[in-house]
Amino acid sequence: MNSITITAMVDEKRRVMIDLPDEVEPGLVELEVIVRRVEDEKPPEPLTREWVEARLRAAGLLVEHEHFAEAVELTEAEELELAQRLAGSRQVEDYINEDREERF
Repeated sequence: MNSITITAMVDEKRRVMIDLPDEVEPGLVELEVIVRRVEDEKPPEPLTREWVEARLRAAGLLVEHEHFAEAVELTEAEELELAQRLAGSRQVEDYINEDREERF
């Protein structure tokens, strides 16, 4: 494979994320970047909830709410109890401080 042309969006921090086609095999490659304004193409659609849902639904990856028709919503007390069980007795700050100590 000699050449691939990809259009990409540059964000405010001057970063670009690209996905290469499947025919590009993993390994060391040399990239050549040519910055040229693309004027005649429309900008990408904004990332909205509806757009994401449509893409997930088209891929068969969206779990529709009707599958959980018999589910019962938790009360605030039940949510709090569940959160305390999952979190344990330690505060989030303890985990953050512990992680920072390991790096310094």
